[in-house]
Amino acid sequence: MERISTAEAARRLGVSTQTVRRRIAAGTLRAERQKRPQGPYFTVLWDESEPVAAPPAGAGAELAGLRAEVERLRIEVERRNEAEHELRVLLLRSSEAVERLTDQVTRLLPAPSAEASHEPSHGASAVASMPESHPEPEPRRSGFWARLRGRGHPAP
Repeated sequence: MERISTAEAARRLGVSTQTVRRRIAAGTLRAERQKRPQGPYFTVLWDESEPVAAPPAGAGAELAGLRAEVERLRIEVERRNEAEHELRVLLLRSSEAVERLTDQVTRLLPAPSAEASHEPSHGASAVASMPESHPEPEPRRSGFWARLRGRGHPAP
């Protein structure tokens, strides 16, 4: 029988040191507790001829369930990535179509002339020559804390 550290037992078993400590606490792995000034220390009693206890029965089923969930989520992410790609392609095609149509409309509209801007007329040239109306900007409001302290102007 060989005495090894929990780290070495974890390496040999292919698990974490925390899992080795859990197995020691559950009694599925034999160990000796040694006292040190820094605290207790476990030495695992390793016997090559003695089979190591397997993890609890439900752990395998739980692990299989988690693996299935990861695979389901991977497929879902892949599906959403494909959908996003298709939407980006559609958006690009739509943008190109809007650009082409805008160019066609600009070519179809007559160029505004000096006479058209003085004479009221009906049609695209009248719409093109109309001055743009800009809404008046709203008065600036003071911040909440300034109004609360009485330093600002109340909202209109």
